[in-house]
Amino acid sequence: MGITGWWWIAFFVLVGAELITGTFYLLMAALGVAAAALLSHADTTLAQQVAIAAVISSGSVAFWHFSRIHRRNSQHATLDAVSAMDVGHTVTVTEWRDDTTAIVHYRGANWTALPAELYTELHVGTHRIVSLDGARLRLLPATTNKQPTNQLTS
Repeated sequence: MGITGWWWIAFFVLVGAELITGTFYLLMAALGVAAAALLSHADTTLAQQVAIAAVISSGSVAFWHFSRIHRRNSQHATLDAVSAMDVGHTVTVTEWRDDTTAIVHYRGANWTALPAELYTELHVGTHRIVSLDGARLRLLPATTNKQPTNQLTS
């Protein structure tokens, strides 16, 4: 069996290992090995085959890694835009609980609300949304001009 056969065996071993383990990076390595196998059919040197396998494997891993980072950053930007859409709207607090939370009706649903960091005297009435803390609203009384230190948290 020639070197081409060994390249194809390595390719199928990597694909099989990826299927068993679920490690997507093994599939990227298999792409490089497949490219080396194709170059082997073209009668290139072993050094060229190994070089192309390394370049394609590492390049595809780098491409996958950076595309995931870009996708994650664009999702955070979308979440920040949605959060910013809520800042400044008003809600009515009818009762503060002992754990300093309140249930308010906003955008057609009940939300858990927390006082903003600067808000210590909890009063019922109209409040302004100053930030989102995960899925909870941070509130200040609508009459105050204080600004929170952290506008958007998640």
